[in-house]
Amino acid sequence: MSKKQPPSAVVLIATYGFLGGIASYLFGNSPGEIIAKDIIFELCPSIVVICLFLVYYECYDVMGVGIAKINNSDMLKKKYEDTTAAAVPEAG
Repeated sequence: MSKKQPPSAVVLIATYGFLGGIASYLFGNSPGEIIAKDIIFELCPSIVVICLFLVYYECYDVMGVGIAKINNSDMLKKKYEDTTAAAVPEAG
């Protein structure tokens, strides 16, 4: 079984540059225009997507792992004083 290699950096940069150029043109910029007229307006959609991803990641991934660790251990049966004195398993 052969392992498939990821695409090279040149291919990724060219692909995303091409797609970004098309998206930029579709949203009203001229093809040779690099400097944005209003940089805050241009970055707002990206910032919103990044913030939504971080909220999703915190709520559904990180909290889910914590809940799974609690449900699969005897953590709920212990008193608070007993849990703080115990060593963290990940710390080794």
